[in-house]
Amino acid sequence: MPELFGLRREPLENLDMYARDFMKEYDPISRVDRFGLIALLLLNGEKDDLVPLECASSLYEALKPLYEDAPYRLRLEVYPDTGHDHTPEMEAESIGSFEERLLE
Repeated sequence: MPELFGLRREPLENLDMYARDFMKEYDPISRVDRFGLIALLLLNGEKDDLVPLECASSLYEALKPLYEDAPYRLRLEVYPDTGHDHTPEMEAESIGSFEERLLE
């Protein structure tokens, strides 16, 4: 999937200019004001080599002030010893979170 967007699985310092520009334009941390109070569940592998945990953690911390009145609508789940993967646990967490939001 990353190859579709001109990205490769390698450290950020080795990305070409196109990939850097793409990331700057679509990096969610530069657009936190656009999130509103949408329910947001961030799932990240502790050992993710494409989207490092620091990125998800930074986004989560940047969004927390916006969710002060509804903190239950923002969650970060970290999966130990997991890379940039889609695991059954992540899928179950996503479905459970979606179902919870439907009942709000």
